[in-house]
Amino acid sequence: MSGSLDGTLRVWNLETGGSTVLEGHTEGVTSVSVTADGRRAVSGSEDETLRMWNLETGASTVLQGQTDVVWSVSVTADGRRAVSGGRSEERHVGKEGRSRWSPY
Repeated sequence: MSGSLDGTLRVWNLETGGSTVLEGHTEGVTSVSVTADGRRAVSGSEDETLRMWNLETGASTVLQGQTDVVWSVSVTADGRRAVSGGRSEERHVGKEGRSRWSPY
């Protein structure tokens, strides 16, 4: 999976070399992390949002709570939590099933 300055993400098929484009961010994607099972991903962007993606359907949900440009996001090994950091120097932790992120 990769992010781009045009706000899109690509899910790459490593066997065929093909890709699927995911759209949702309005500015450049700065970080993306995929869950271990490959079913979901979390992306961060210069548009000050985090998005959780269903990689099977391409649908995304904006995770509320980030207040500035996102520089980094990482998903835990069990896929139940993600952590983000950005220009605001706040760290946010999200839990599975919640769309609101809280300061670390």
